[in-house]
Amino acid sequence: AESNTESSSNMNDSIDSSAAMPPPPPQQPHVPLSSARHPPLSPYSNGRQIIPGINGAPLSPRLRSRSMDQQIGALSPIAANKLPRSVPVSPVTGKRLTGFSQQQGGDLSFPPDPSEKQKAMEAAVATERLRARELEKEELHMNADELRAVLKKERRRASKIAADLAVFRMTAVEMQSEAEVVEESRINGLMRRLEDMQQEKGRIILDLEREEEMVSPFHATLGWI
Repeated sequence: AESNTESSSNMNDSIDSSAAMPPPPPQQPHVPLSSARHPPLSPYSNGRQIIPGINGAPLSPRLRSRSMDQQIGALSPIAANKLPRSVPVSPVTGKRLTGFSQQQGGDLSFPPDPSEKQKAMEAAVATERLRARELEKEELHMNADELRAVLKKERRRASKIAADLAVFRMTAVEMQSEAEVVEESRINGLMRRLEDMQQEKGRIILDLEREEEMVSPFHATLGWI
């Protein structure tokens, strides 16, 4: 009976002591390791308020989607330098174009306009017809030897014109192929730039989400206080 009385008294004492103890403090929210290295941002820093999108504060999802569309064009300045500035022209084509431009006294840095080309061809044909009429008038008073000499001269001129025409046709083919190379290289450069911009966009979104994860425990602590 005495042992039962002592056990009951000990139980009453333990109940009284547990009732007298204060409640345990609330458990603090878990802070990730990244926030331990980088302390969370406070709503007031150096006496000024941090506004979303200014002073390094994270953006809300709505502002983030709006500002991302406005700033996506200037995210990757390095990718813009990957576009091919110029494709070198083959030595043969360069020499032909240089010689032809020196003969014509003009600059052939760009292909001529089709309408200008047609006008030049018509002018050349008219000049040759006028020259042929003048030669026919002169040949009326020539003998056989003089006519043979004129015939040899005209044959040499015709062969030279045919060679120049073949060179021009070959140059046109080479210019077309080089234009296709330039176009393909430009398309590849634009595709690389687009890929770099997408990677830059993904990296910025990850940084913003990481900042929001760092700031959210601090806001939860402020709400609990």
